[in-house]
Amino acid sequence: MKESLKESLKESEYINSIVRATEILNLYRVKDVKYLGVTDISQELGLHKTSVFRIVKTLEHTGWLVQDAPNGKYRIGAKLIVLSAVSRQQFSIDDMIYREMQLLGQRFNEDIVLTGLVDGYQAVCITKIKSNNALQISSNVGYAIGMTKGSTGKVLLAYLPKEMQEKAIQLDSPDITEEGREALFKTLEKIRETGYCVSTSERDEGVSSISMPLFGRDGRIIYSLGIVGEEHRMTNKGREQMRRALQASIERIQEVLSIV
Repeated sequence: MKESLKESLKESEYINSIVRATEILNLYRVKDVKYLGVTDISQELGLHKTSVFRIVKTLEHTGWLVQDAPNGKYRIGAKLIVLSAVSRQQFSIDDMIYREMQLLGQRFNEDIVLTGLVDGYQAVCITKIKSNNALQISSNVGYAIGMTKGSTGKVLLAYLPKEMQEKAIQLDSPDITEEGREALFKTLEKIRETGYCVSTSERDEGVSSISMPLFGRDGRIIYSLGIVGEEHRMTNKGREQMRRALQASIERIQEVLSIV
């Protein structure tokens, strides 16, 4: 514990007092205790009592710690309990999204792709359920996939504010013609009207996809959820059936997202 703290503080980009505060809060988990005093923390972390006292009093002032033991020691405050509950809810949402992706994958045996935004302007594959088809689709988790080609990226682009759309288009397709730009904006408008997007051979030849948006509680776009596969397989399995199944999954996820 002492060594990890010292190593952390060697890094110039870290704020020492915040590193120390997180180490103090983490100590309750490591020691598995309800109460800790300034002396306990000082000895465990190898910090001067004065420094520990100031950090602990700050954590108490902001609600992360509470001093209510007869001997003046501190316990975890309500803020951390609330944060823990929020974290558990978030994990349950992520689990639910992944479960819906698995169900879609089992039904259609095509890749199910969850795409999110990085820095507001870049579409990135967050997670993926792979099909067991011999012909695999080349989209890897963690990789940027673009926002002006393919349904997974265009769905995200469609629901961004105009100024963010402009920047995303410039980054993704700096050589786009005025005609291409006009066509793209018409496509984005159609996506907003219908609530989904279908694309074929836009990023990869012979690859088709259908995607829909997922919104946060504040109404902002957070993900696109899509079914991606070889063009002829997608046609034979029925894009309308895929759209309906995808819509049903989206509605179940949105119902949970709207109440957390």
